[in-house]
Amino acid sequence: MKKHLSILALWVRSTFWGAAGILILTFAAETGLLWRQIDGVRAGTVPDFPTMVAGSQMQWPYFAGLTLLWAWLLVAGCRARRNTLGRLSVAEEKIALWHGACCAGWLAVFWAVQVGAVLVGYRMFLGAADPLTISGQTLFLACYRDDLLHWLIPLQDLWTAVWGTAAVLVLSLTTAVDGYCWRRGKRFSSLKSSLPWAILALGPVFGEGTMPWALAVMLVVVAGIDINRLYRGWKEGD
Repeated sequence: MKKHLSILALWVRSTFWGAAGILILTFAAETGLLWRQIDGVRAGTVPDFPTMVAGSQMQWPYFAGLTLLWAWLLVAGCRARRNTLGRLSVAEEKIALWHGACCAGWLAVFWAVQVGAVLVGYRMFLGAADPLTISGQTLFLACYRDDLLHWLIPLQDLWTAVWGTAAVLVLSLTTAVDGYCWRRGKRFSSLKSSLPWAILALGPVFGEGTMPWALAVMLVVVAGIDINRLYRGWKEGD
């Protein structure tokens, strides 16, 4: 078990500074855009929190941050040195799975940063808005009225939560397998990773529970292809 934890620690160390920098920049950009809406809130031209979020255009830092994080995790997987990883005598396929676990962890942190930015923006709104327009349900209702907020905080919408979680897991798997193939000098197509990335990036566009079922089938196919690739590599021992 110590060997496996050491592999995970190597992945975390190799991705930490790049991922942390992307997360910090994304958070700063989103909260900065939300702050620019405060004058409108005080003047009454921004009547509620969903309007504040929509007017801030914070979906663009979300989109850019997700894309940069995905690219960084893929580059880290491709740049990893086989001789360094091989010193722990762990099968390359298991190393790839730990890379996938690391990717999933960073994507979960990315989601937490997005929620944190929303909560900071909400505190800004509460400090500037007319108290008569605020209730205990303000944030709850906002998460149903704004597509981005609903995607990040789906509340009772189980399907949106399932879609997001599935896309994170498949994107982590495909990123890890692409790095695995690169380290072994094998061909791979980043188009597979593009599907779960697109679901995460464009999820707010689809709205509540309306993700096309064809995408679900495609996610299963993509995951199956990569799992099969790892299994074949493990059986062949190459």
